Amino acid sequence: MKKAILGSLILTGSLFASSAQYDAQCASCHGAKGGESLAGNPTILGLGEAKLAKMLKDFKSGALKGDSMNGIAAGLSDGDIAEISKYAGSFK
Repeated sequence: MKKAILGSLILTGSLFASSAQYDAQCASCHGAKGGESLAGNPTILGLGEAKLAKMLKDFKSGALKGDSMNGIAAGLSDGDIAEISKYAGSFK
């Protein structure tokens, strides 16, 4: 019982951190669930976790160029990229 509760708390904390991070860094341009094209930005809905992670890493390294995305991705750790990609990759 204790393991189930602890696992639930860890998952909930991780999910909350991911959603809060997405809301703070991504939602203003890509929408609350990734499907809105705000200010001419592309939607990310349906790209999936792996594709989003690759794109964020490519923006961070400079392999992909984007007016705002290079600067935003530069400030993300590998852990941040994994969390955001997992969260946003689940949008349907």
